[in-house]
Amino acid sequence: MLYRDLLPDRAGGSLIVSLIRIEEDGEVPDWVHYHRVRFQLIYIVCGWVEVVYEGQGAPFVLRPGDFVTQPPTIRHRVLHCSRGLEVLEVSAPAEHATLADHDHALPGGRAVAAGGEGLFGGQRFVRHVAAEEREAGGGGEEARGDSGAGASFSWLESGGGEATAGV
Repeated sequence: MLYRDLLPDRAGGSLIVSLIRIEEDGEVPDWVHYHRVRFQLIYIVCGWVEVVYEGQGAPFVLRPGDFVTQPPTIRHRVLHCSRGLEVLEVSAPAEHATLADHDHALPGGRAVAAGGEGLFGGQRFVRHVAAEEREAGGGGEEARGDSGAGASFSWLESGGGEATAGV
């Protein structure tokens, strides 16, 4: 597994943005673990990865354009990946503890439900599937603009802000 830090000073320690690359396909040598973070987002750049999360049902595959927000303390495990997987990981704070939980069986645990149940560290798990968004014709609230540097951008509301309590 190769890590590349994309934010040189880590925003004074408040944020880390890493590009993670796994060269070989197959089973990933991982274990059930969790992070003591304020915020964490995993975005698939290329390839695919099979993961399992506490309270989120059976393992599932993330593909390019898909992302998840990993709430604080949610147990998870990376199971398999494609050759040349690239993942963008954004975490706050930059330095945080990663703790193993070998006794925790996945996918068990708290189920995510409306009304505040299923919160992990005050936040909900979000899974965004890019292919579903494309099939639905974009959906949701979309905004377009200009970066001021001649590049245009667009964004689509994914529900991540609400799920992370605005973090």
